Amino acid sequence: MLDDTTIMFTMTDLKQYIYCPRIFYYHVCLPDVRPVTAKMQHGIEAHETEQKRAARRTMHQYHVVEDRKSTR
Repeated sequence: MLDDTTIMFTMTDLKQYIYCPRIFYYHVCLPDVRPVTAKMQHGIEAHETEQKRAARRTMHQYHVVEDRKSTR
């Protein structure tokens, strides 16, 4: 059973902590204060653009009947 003193984190949090402890700190302790750099903002926008483009893609050019795409 979890109580208010139990700290939960994800595997991504652990990976980020190993890469840079500050990322984990900002994510857990200061989620509303985390600075967003210009490169981060560009990455967010590029990710959103790619999701929209991927949703439009069809498998027609590959002559595939089912539109089943693998997810990574």
